[in-house]
Amino acid sequence: MMSHAVAEGVLAVMLVNAFLGVVAAAEKPTRFMPFLCRDAVVRESAEKVPLVGKGTPAPAIVLGRATVAGPRESFEAGQVQKAGEVLAKYLEKIVGVQCAIVSAELASRRAGPQIFLGDPQGRPAQAFPELSQADAHGFVIAARGGHLHIVGGSGMGTLYGVWFFLQNYAGLRLVMHEELGEVYEKRDRLEIPRDLYVLNPGPPFLLRIHSGTGQLDMTAWLADAGDSQRFHYHHSAWRIYDPGQFGTSHPEFYPVIKGKRFIPPASLRSGWQPTISEPAAVRRAVEFADEQFKANPDLKSISLALNDGGGFSELDDAKAQAEGKPWTDLYYAYVNAVAREVKKQWPDRYVAFLNYGRAVEPPSFPLEDNCMLFVWTDDGNPQRVIEKWQGKVRHFGCYQWIYGSMYQMPNHWPHAIKDFLQYLRRQGAIGLKTEFYDVQAHGCVRLWVLSNLLWNPDADVDALLADYYEHSYGPEAAPAMARYFAQWEQVYERRRTPEAFNLVNRKIGERQFDAVTDEDLRVCAQAVREAAEKAVGAANQQRVEMTARLFENARRHYALCQHLKTLRAAPEQFGSPRDAEDHLAVAASFLETEESIYEWRCRKIEPVVAYCGMTPRDFRAKTLPWPLDYLRVDPRILYVTGDGKWLAVDGLIKRITQQITLAQGSGAAAYWSEQARLRPALRPYAESERLRLLHPNAPLRNLVANGSFETAGDPGNADALRLLEDMRSYRIMWNDCDHASVPHVACEGWNAMENRSVQGVTTTLDRAVKRHGEASLRVHALGQFGGVITRVTLPTPRARYRLSFWCRAQGGAVARYGIMFYLLRHLPWFELGASASKEWTKVELEFPLSRDLLPDEKADISVWLGIGSGASAESQVWFDDVRLEQLSPSGQGNGP
Repeated sequence: MMSHAVAEGVLAVMLVNAFLGVVAAAEKPTRFMPFLCRDAVVRESAEKVPLVGKGTPAPAIVLGRATVAGPRESFEAGQVQKAGEVLAKYLEKIVGVQCAIVSAELASRRAGPQIFLGDPQGRPAQAFPELSQADAHGFVIAARGGHLHIVGGSGMGTLYGVWFFLQNYAGLRLVMHEELGEVYEKRDRLEIPRDLYVLNPGPPFLLRIHSGTGQLDMTAWLADAGDSQRFHYHHSAWRIYDPGQFGTSHPEFYPVIKGKRFIPPASLRSGWQPTISEPAAVRRAVEFADEQFKANPDLKSISLALNDGGGFSELDDAKAQAEGKPWTDLYYAYVNAVAREVKKQWPDRYVAFLNYGRAVEPPSFPLEDNCMLFVWTDDGNPQRVIEKWQGKVRHFGCYQWIYGSMYQMPNHWPHAIKDFLQYLRRQGAIGLKTEFYDVQAHGCVRLWVLSNLLWNPDADVDALLADYYEHSYGPEAAPAMARYFAQWEQVYERRRTPEAFNLVNRKIGERQFDAVTDEDLRVCAQAVREAAEKAVGAANQQRVEMTARLFENARRHYALCQHLKTLRAAPEQFGSPRDAEDHLAVAASFLETEESIYEWRCRKIEPVVAYCGMTPRDFRAKTLPWPLDYLRVDPRILYVTGDGKWLAVDGLIKRITQQITLAQGSGAAAYWSEQARLRPALRPYAESERLRLLHPNAPLRNLVANGSFETAGDPGNADALRLLEDMRSYRIMWNDCDHASVPHVACEGWNAMENRSVQGVTTTLDRAVKRHGEASLRVHALGQFGGVITRVTLPTPRARYRLSFWCRAQGGAVARYGIMFYLLRHLPWFELGASASKEWTKVELEFPLSRDLLPDEKADISVWLGIGSGASAESQVWFDDVRLEQLSPSGQGNGP
């Protein structure tokens, strides 16, 4: 016989289910409503009543409690507070009425209408029993007794409910960030149905989070933001085995590398891995899970994903080899061991991981039933990964790149993403994390569609698109803008196949234009012209204009690629001087188009960079005269497909010019002077030829100070310290500065540099090993890169330059080197490797800078030299006689 308490519980569930059954029979809405779940219930009467209006008492916004007391109460209460602020802000903007925000305790003393956010008693499932069957991100909107209630299953659910209400009952849309993105119609009063009930029980994707969205408030699109995400899945070993907490007390957690225990610095989050075969590592991971779940009751998983980068423990490799198994079996045995222990105390939680790096292949055995794989792919094709993992793991999420920033035109796939999400749901996926990274004027429309589909994968994509276009550009311009984006979707569909979505290629470079035709450009040009002519209102016109500017940027890149194809098709030897000159004209057009892209971006894109450039990162956004993170998307697509391609194009043009020089004979020098005058873009190549013809053996000035490392210098020198501070504070751009540090002055003119190092860089002026002179520079480091970096001011931007140095190595080391223009908006750069050799070997290469400077620019570059990844404790590399020379007659001199 069941107890009285159990009987009451069963009765309550029966009543809730009966209520849901009655409500489920209610009429579904006939109008379009964004973010409405497939199983949502909407009941609206035809009769309307005023909620807020001028001349009527303003309702008070009453903040209830989000959830019962607990360790997460402050976070959830903060979301209810934000919900109140959001609602008050937009009611005032739309209707012009200020609504006071009050606590539940003060609300009882006030007369008049009230809007309750969350339940005043902190028991939303008692106020609205149907919420007990809903997700924590679900919510109810209901009109009762002259008051409006917006109550979520959590504080976050209440915030989502407010955004849903504003979009569906107040006509608000946030199509971009800040005021330009706010779209609403001002009115004297806001009316709602007298009988209003909405149950939006929650999204099928319990995780919906996107990085690289800049200043967009993603909660407006009912997505996760920060601490609202309920799954942990990312690189996390540095959190579990925090070196700052356990480095001294538990050295066994950390890897053995080259026979020595490596205790990483407390701040190092990548480049090292825990020793997973150590039993104490399992115990610590279980302890970590307990800590996390107690502190975050809503958390559904911890992550056992490894750190980014390498640094694997030799103890694990040796154990796997001794047992005759792949390393992945060892890793997933560790995952299973943690999962089994977690399940004992937290049976409804998961341990999650990524198929990334060494862990990409599944184990030979199935994983515990509380394990969750976050499928990662770099191209948007999770099918092959999921098929491989069938029978090995029961629960799935997805971690997907959906980049747009490397595409000059919209990477537009709104219908394909619906198929993508429906495929994930059929596989049982319950979470999606994306890396968005796109410009808002091109990318927000697809993010809007995706965000809606995460709440209802069956939603009407065409209706979502129409809604976005009408709100973003106005009803007059919306049809033309719809044609613009639809044309780019056709371009995307040409790369999609029945077997593959091919959502993205992060390093697509010029290949993005392989499927683009002249007809595509014609249709898009006509569409943006028509939209510009028809757009009504300053905000709509501005949003259309931003898209038009981006289109022109894409059109110029398309022309650049057409020139590039012709250049690459040039024969090794031309059949006639005329053929060579025809290709020289193409080269000039290529360089001029390249410069026109740069000028267009500076004049037309940079003023609206927050909407038409890559996502800003606020902590470094104001360190230059121009927005720094605008630089993170290189305007020259030649550089995003590989470091050597910039140099390869330079080599193509150099080959053409040298064959013309041969054909011109004694008149070649005069010919090149005239070409430099007629087409300034050719001046770097013309001047290189004149130097070769007129001054073949002339000494050239070395622009690098202390290139032979003869002077130790003063680490406290004001110039050295200023450069250190400039690099540390990101006032200048330099190699991979997001992941690197500049620890100290190495010698006069050179700073030490580290990039994802597991052992700090050591630099020594070696008096015993040198090519000539008194010293060379010896570099030792473990990790991705360690070395030195110097700053050089180029005398002219219209020139070609030659970098050369001598190096030698031991212990299998590889010398790495590179250049970046770091005081220009333009960021051509390269990073290359030199073969390891025990003997002194000369490295030499040429590179161009082929345009004029803008008034606020300097032609400053950084040159870096060092040791590459894979180095061992015995590995070292030496450098000597570094030179940077201008390849033109004006570069002559007798400098060192």
